[in-house]
Amino acid sequence: MRIRKATPEDIPALLPLLRELFSFEEEFCFDSSTQRRGLELLFASGAATVYAVEQQGRLIASASLHEGVSTAMGAKSAWLEDVIVLPPYRGQGIGKELLEAVKADAKKRGIERISVLTDQGNVRAQRLYTGLGFCISPMVCMRGFI
Repeated sequence: MRIRKATPEDIPALLPLLRELFSFEEEFCFDSSTQRRGLELLFASGAATVYAVEQQGRLIASASLHEGVSTAMGAKSAWLEDVIVLPPYRGQGIGKELLEAVKADAKKRGIERISVLTDQGNVRAQRLYTGLGFCISPMVCMRGFI
């Protein structure tokens, strides 16, 4: 197993991971062309890093980290998104290893806080995040479309 930064050439292999993620996310539905466009924008932006876990030449997990700045902290911060491990590989510590690698890379880049959203009912993901030092925020996520 190898954790690495993904590249635009990985987009075709990242799409099945997003399909799996969106199969149980309550708020989003998978659409290949939309997610392809999103990944292309993500790579082109330079403000995000996509991490991939590769095993025997196949991507089995991924996550993305979107960098920003927190005026409250006066420091770099980031949003963690699209964290997914394919079902046959769950329960083996792969998600934990991936997120530890993401946190280590973020720390090297001077990021002082990472925020992540989960579906309210995704207790398994919430346990993973709390086990890695994340805590529930008193803030409420709100969303508006333009």
